[in-house]
Amino acid sequence: MSETASAAPSANQGPLFTAEAIATQRRMRFNPLRLADPENLARWHDQFDVGILGPAAVCWDAMCRRDDTLVTVKPQLEESVASKDWGVFKKKGADEKEAARHAACLQYFWDHIKATDAFDKNERGGKELVLKHMMRADSYYYAVQHIIWNPEPGKMIDVEGSTPVPVITATLEYVPLWYFENTTGTLRFLPMGNASGITGQDMNWDGEWMVTVGRGLMFAGAGCLIFKRLTFQDWTIFNERFAQGKPIGQTTAGKDTPQGQAMRQLIEDFNGDQGIVIYDAQISDKPPISVLGPTGTASVDIFERFLDRQDRKLMMMYRGGDMTMQSRGADKGGEARGASLQGGETDTMEAGCCRRIAGAADEYLTRKVIEICFGKGVEPLAYFGLPDMDLENTQDLRESAGFLADRGVKVKASSVADRLGVELEEVQDSDDVLGGASIAQPEIPETAAKATANARLLETVQAALQRARTANGEAEGHPFHGNQYTEQARGERAMRASISEKTDVLNAMDHPTLGAIDFRHGDAGDAEKDFQGGSGVAPIVAKHGEAVAMKIPAVIAHGTIQEGKNRVFLEYGDHKAVLAKDYHGKPTNRWLVTGYEKKESNR
Repeated sequence: MSETASAAPSANQGPLFTAEAIATQRRMRFNPLRLADPENLARWHDQFDVGILGPAAVCWDAMCRRDDTLVTVKPQLEESVASKDWGVFKKKGADEKEAARHAACLQYFWDHIKATDAFDKNERGGKELVLKHMMRADSYYYAVQHIIWNPEPGKMIDVEGSTPVPVITATLEYVPLWYFENTTGTLRFLPMGNASGITGQDMNWDGEWMVTVGRGLMFAGAGCLIFKRLTFQDWTIFNERFAQGKPIGQTTAGKDTPQGQAMRQLIEDFNGDQGIVIYDAQISDKPPISVLGPTGTASVDIFERFLDRQDRKLMMMYRGGDMTMQSRGADKGGEARGASLQGGETDTMEAGCCRRIAGAADEYLTRKVIEICFGKGVEPLAYFGLPDMDLENTQDLRESAGFLADRGVKVKASSVADRLGVELEEVQDSDDVLGGASIAQPEIPETAAKATANARLLETVQAALQRARTANGEAEGHPFHGNQYTEQARGERAMRASISEKTDVLNAMDHPTLGAIDFRHGDAGDAEKDFQGGSGVAPIVAKHGEAVAMKIPAVIAHGTIQEGKNRVFLEYGDHKAVLAKDYHGKPTNRWLVTGYEKKESNR
């Protein structure tokens, strides 16, 4: 520890709960789902808003552990964010030697950090578990961790090109949200959880506690789960009453006659639960006893459709995607809904989660580690995060630069490369436009994570340059109507989704002349008659193969257009595509009827 370094926080340096306290709390736990109904949930959410967090937090935790959809999508989001290329990086413009010392200190801290659950000591891990615990804020709005510092007095680690630095590590205990209240606008600790009342103890935010704030998805998700549970109950009751066939007895005899009583006894012996006897019936050829089944009594589709909708809403909240694009089979008497093209939405969602985690880590951990090891008031010259977090959205920049280049605008390549964090070489003033520069290979990166980031950035610029060259070579005879390459990529994702999920993808592409274009999966047709009667993606794949089907988005994006009465014909390279202007006579988006390779002698 250097002479100017501060001492590690001394308050509460051990685990937050003793074994006896944990045992007492476990005996006091109850299953909140037994009380969960719309009225109670609304009351718990109202209490959460005024700072009484416990009832809602306990309910949300039980739901996340027991719902068949949340136990999949919630860990998926947490795992995805925690498994990214997190690392320690030097700040730009900082003194190189001193930044290297800060980075080495932080790297040691994160390499040796430990994580556990204050209420369940069986859960143990390192950096990835710390990040997963922080990600719980996306579900519960707050994720609170208790910091137990682990000083290593006298230990110094060498830094290449600079002087050695002191080190420190820590154990972070995740503490369930029902141990806190927020009635004053600042979280306060409740040692006995919900049994502690509503006035908690002030917390030391300078080195003892860390809080991550997220989206609080369970505010909305809990409502989905409540009505999902009620629907399950209704469906169960429906099955108990109507799923089993009911015997019907018919007799020409009256109710009080011996023959009528005999029929009644026969039906009761057949099924003591429910049955029907029709007395004074007309003579007919029908058998005297029949069974009435659920068919024709009521439709059970509504139960399944409602449950499916709640599950899709949960998936949308946690994994992204437009509800109108979620994959679903056709409704009875209606059309199939499209598959979700949610890659971009998921990336954006995860990027937001990463920024929140990096911000909390910088505020509560990075600054304290540097203060302990280098002295109070020392500004950190390194940070914990992702390698490209300080760069702008490369996807947006790539598409914008490509859009301008496709339209003939001279985009300055050196400016684009600088914003992407890569260097260009052999650039003349006359050639400093997309398509006229070569890209220098990046220097050997400091970490594997940074190598991955540099490779992605390099590919981004190369793709922009290649698109500009391609556009210049193909411009003649192929007028541009928007960002073709963006729509081609979007269409390829839609085609892949339609093929793999065998579903319709609505608004799969957007064409400035033709408007929105749907990819309907359709029916393959009669295989014995060369797939006659088929239309959509299915017959293209069945007749020509997936490779041809995957060429169709390029045909739509770049092809020349020929309008017919009810059809639109597009041609590009060796392939053709045919779009319909209506769907069975009804106005609709243009939709893909068929596509094929021109050398084939068939449509």
